[in-house]
Amino acid sequence: MKHTIELDHDQCDAIAIASLKEAYRHNCKPDKIDCSDDVMEVDYHFLGAVDDVLDYFLNAEQRKVWDQEKKELLK
Repeated sequence: MKHTIELDHDQCDAIAIASLKEAYRHNCKPDKIDCSDDVMEVDYHFLGAVDDVLDYFLNAEQRKVWDQEKKELLK
């Protein structure tokens, strides 16, 4: 069975923002690769790129909130 959902631009933007923030959260700290002792280092280039794209989607107030969220993540 096929379902079609129509989203307006604001809804699409909200989904993109949530996805980008989630990608940032998952990649902002070193993590072990699978179950091994090997550690995958943080890719700061990737985080910067995600942040640049978020700049496109966020207004000034949303940006302030995101900057606070990032500070908490990086503690």
